[in-house]
Amino acid sequence: MKKRESKKNSYRVWFGMALMFFLLYTLPMILHFKKFNVDFRSCFYTPELFSKNGIIFLRAFVFELPFAVVRWTVNIGMIPLVVICLLGGIICLTRKRINKEKS
Repeated sequence: MKKRESKKNSYRVWFGMALMFFLLYTLPMILHFKKFNVDFRSCFYTPELFSKNGIIFLRAFVFELPFAVVRWTVNIGMIPLVVICLLGGIICLTRKRINKEKS
């Protein structure tokens, strides 16, 4: 019985996650007019990284990549996550309505 109830209200979880990500990450950047780092290359802080060649470039790039991904995610990457959560909520709500109409 509890599994059915949790499925029934799963759209609330999706919408709640979308609201949480939006309020915590995206809204403060919009309100404070901070610049979004759309360019992924600008998230790499290693000096002259893209002017290096060969294994030196590869080692520096692999080392810096996780940090750059986190910087990008905090900036612009949360917007796709909010959209995915909203879509998940809409899909769950639509399935709920379709199942209700079938019954």
